[in-house]
Amino acid sequence: MTLDNKIDHLHIICYRWGTKYGAEYVNILRAMIARNLSVPHTFHCITDDPAGLHEAIVAHPLPDTGVTGIWRKLMTFSHDFLGLEGEWVVSFDLDLVIVGNLDFLAEQPDKTFVIGRNWSRNLKSGKGARASGSVYRLKVGSHAFVWENLIADFDGAVDRYHGKNRDIGEQNWLNAHIDEFNYFPDGKIVSFKRHCQAKGHRLLGFNTAWFGTAQPPEPAAIVSFHGDPLAPDVRDHRYGVWRQAPFVNANWYVEHRLRPAAQTQFGVVIPSYNRPQDLKGALDSLQAQSYGNWRAVIVNDASTVDYSEIENAYRDDPRFIFVTRYRNGGINAARNGGMDLLLSLGVDYLCFLDDDDEFVADFFATALTVLQQHPGYGWYMSNNAGERKRSQRDIEHVGEIDWIDDYIYGKMRGDKAHLFAAAALRDIRLDERFRASNRWRFFIDLNRKTRILGYPAASIRKRYQEGGITKGHQGQYKGPKTALEIRSRFEKHWYVIRLRPTQWGAYKYLLLELLKSPKRLLQLWRYRRSQPSL
Repeated sequence: MTLDNKIDHLHIICYRWGTKYGAEYVNILRAMIARNLSVPHTFHCITDDPAGLHEAIVAHPLPDTGVTGIWRKLMTFSHDFLGLEGEWVVSFDLDLVIVGNLDFLAEQPDKTFVIGRNWSRNLKSGKGARASGSVYRLKVGSHAFVWENLIADFDGAVDRYHGKNRDIGEQNWLNAHIDEFNYFPDGKIVSFKRHCQAKGHRLLGFNTAWFGTAQPPEPAAIVSFHGDPLAPDVRDHRYGVWRQAPFVNANWYVEHRLRPAAQTQFGVVIPSYNRPQDLKGALDSLQAQSYGNWRAVIVNDASTVDYSEIENAYRDDPRFIFVTRYRNGGINAARNGGMDLLLSLGVDYLCFLDDDDEFVADFFATALTVLQQHPGYGWYMSNNAGERKRSQRDIEHVGEIDWIDDYIYGKMRGDKAHLFAAAALRDIRLDERFRASNRWRFFIDLNRKTRILGYPAASIRKRYQEGGITKGHQGQYKGPKTALEIRSRFEKHWYVIRLRPTQWGAYKYLLLELLKSPKRLLQLWRYRRSQPSL
C-alpha cells in the first residue's frame, strides 16, 4: 500500500553468517535505521546464528539452498520470500553507517525494484556494474526470475559471473539479468573510500592519514564500508592509510534506555585466545552469582585451538553468548567487540573479566547495593581478592576517586574490578593499535566524562600466568616489542599535561621516560633481531 505517494510499510532485511560480522552489526544497523526512518517498518535478519540479536529483530534461519557465498543474498528475489509475496523489502548490507534521513527508501512506489548506483563504474567506457547491491528495495515476487535462473545452474552462473573469487559475483549477475535499473537519488548512498576524503598516502615513510578526518559529503544518508576498513576500525584512530572517521561514533550505536534499579542488567566481556581450559572457572563464577540478571559475551579471538567443548558445556544457559572473531586482533580489539555487542543488547553496566579470573559470588549483588546507595557515578571500582602484586594498594573506604591524581600519580596501585555505566561508554573504546592491554587513554577519557566511586568490597580473584590471553610472542622478555609501546609511555604523561598543566607528577614521569628511552630503544632493537619473523 502507499500513502501520500510513499510506501506505508517496509520490511528491512539483512543477512549474516560466519564470523566477520558479529551480532552487534545487526543490532546497531537496526538502531540506526530506527533513528532515521520515519516510515513504519519491520526488521528481519536471515542468519546461521541468532545468538546475541536484539529482541526487536525478527530472526529467520538461513536456508540451505545449495547456493553459497554472497550469492545467497539473491534469495531475496525468490517468490514468497519470508512469506512476504507482494510486500516491500529493503535489503541492507551490514558494513553500512547511516548518517541521514532514510525516508527516500519509501519513495517511487511505482517502481518494483530500486537500487543505488555503482560508484566504481567507469562512465566513459561503460565498464563495471551499473548498480551496487549494498542497498536496494524490491517488491517481493516481482523479479523472481533473478533467483530462479540462478538456482537452475548455480555452478554455471558462478563460472561466468564470479568476481575475484567464486564466493562473490552477485552484482554481476544482477547487472546481467535486469535490463533497466531504477535508482535511489544520487548522493544518498556513498562509499567511505571514494567519497569521504578518507584515504591518505604514504610518501617517503610519511603517512598523510595522520592529518584531517573522513567526513561524508552532503546529502549522504548511507556510507558503505566495502572491504577493509570496517566502520569500527576508523572510529577512534586512523587505520593504515585510512583517516579516522568521527562520524562513525556519532552514528554507529544503540541508544541506552536505563532499566528500573531492581531490574539492572550487568554485562561481562571475557576475551580469550587459545585457553579454553581456563574459561571454566570464569564462567562458573558467573553462574554462582547471587544476583542473576547478567549477560556475558565470550570473545574467542580467532584461536587456533578448539573451543567447542567449553561452548557446548555452557550453551544451555542463554545468558552466555559465544562469538568468534574472524581475525586475531589482540585483547583490546576483542574487548571492544564484546562491548559493542553487549551495549547493542541494552545492558546497563559493563565489566571485563579475563578468562583465567573469577568474580566473587556476591559481586553483582554488592555492586547493585552500591549503585542504589550512590547514584550519579558512571564508573565503580572495587578490590582484588586474588593473587596480589607487591605494589598493590586497596581501596579502604567508600569515596570518590580521580584516576589521574589517585591512580596514575597517587598511591592507589594494582588491579581492580571495574564496573562502567553503559551511557558513559557510548563513544569510548580501547585503543586497538595495542595488542596487549594498554588502557591508559581509555581510563583517562572515561574519567573526563564521568565520576568514579571506589568501594572496599573484594570483587574479583585475579590470577597471573606466564603469557597473555591474546596472540603474541611468549617468553620471559619484559621489554617493549614495538616502537608504539615506547611512544605510548611518553604520550600518557604528555596527554595528562595537556589536560592538567599543574599536575607536576606528569612532568616528573615524562622526564623519567626520556631518560629511560635509550635503554628501551636498545631493548627493542635486540628483541627484533631475535625475532626473524618480524
